[in-house]
Amino acid sequence: SLLRKEQVHFAALNDAERGAVTKYVELVRHIQEIGQLFSVFRYHLERLTQVYDLTASDAVVRRLPPAGDFDDRTEINALITALLGAGATLDHSLQVCIRHSGADTEAFDRLRTQVYDSSFYYRLLTKLRDFSQHGHLAVCVRDGRFGFDLAQILATPHFRHKAETRQEMEAFCAQLSAHEREGRLVFTLSLAEYAAGIAALYDGFLRLVRQPLAGRTQAVHALL
Repeated sequence: SLLRKEQVHFAALNDAERGAVTKYVELVRHIQEIGQLFSVFRYHLERLTQVYDLTASDAVVRRLPPAGDFDDRTEINALITALLGAGATLDHSLQVCIRHSGADTEAFDRLRTQVYDSSFYYRLLTKLRDFSQHGHLAVCVRDGRFGFDLAQILATPHFRHKAETRQEMEAFCAQLSAHEREGRLVFTLSLAEYAAGIAALYDGFLRLVRQPLAGRTQAVHALL
């Protein structure tokens, strides 16, 4: 368990011992910060589902009245941009903490690769985060339904996709067009798989960081 402030009574410490305390404090701080970032991600997801009823048909169904005079396209893009930004920030912080904690970085890299490779929807939304950060609106509202307009995204100037991602998106556009979906990627399923991927990364992080945290906690206990 973590040490409480009132439990800490240090004797004079040498450099190595002070280093052990510093490493413990830094790791605890980072883990707590990551927990807060995951809460921020969950907040944006909860907020999205409070404003809209996300259905399997991707129909635009409001739970709350519009915020001001903004239309659905503006509001849904604001919510999605915030959600994807929170996911990207969390993923970056997880990588940094794993790298500096002494945890198994190869195991975490394998997990990230597994999450990324196993879901086209997860891969796409990680790319759409960059798209939205460059001032473009990733979500379209067409015929009363939400979707990601891949044809519009591919045609937007000043935004380059990696060749592999672009080929996937073009192939998916072709598949959807064959079903008269006009390149509109399913919305709710995409979000569900993206959220599941982020949750899997956070869960894997907690499992991997447990051992180095236990080691640093034991090292500090030995100084008390």
